[in-house]
Amino acid sequence: MDAVTIEIIKVVTTSVVTIGGWWAVHRLTLGREEAARSNVEVQKRIADQRLRVDQQIAELYEPLLGLVEMVETIYFNRQKLVSKLTGNGDSSKAAVDQAEAKRYYFDKSFRPLHFQIIPL
Repeated sequence: MDAVTIEIIKVVTTSVVTIGGWWAVHRLTLGREEAARSNVEVQKRIADQRLRVDQQIAELYEPLLGLVEMVETIYFNRQKLVSKLTGNGDSSKAAVDQAEAKRYYFDKSFRPLHFQIIPL
């Protein structure tokens, strides 16, 4: 073989190895990009599902929490009022006044609020 043929073989071999290396790197990069893209899509889908669940929980528990806090506040107010009813020294009158106050709070506050809570 003469020197020109040897140089042509070197150039062709170098070109083939370079093209083969480029092709291998290109295919690996495409695979990594596809995996990253699908991973981002999965993470986005999970975030969307989490947001939807958070909205559903908020739609249920925010009104429920508000009603329960109202019941609790009314209960404490009733307890304060009932403890202040002394009946002017007459214990039987105090007991009647306290029972009437409890009945009033139950009929006007607790029952309507509980009827609102039940459907939730």
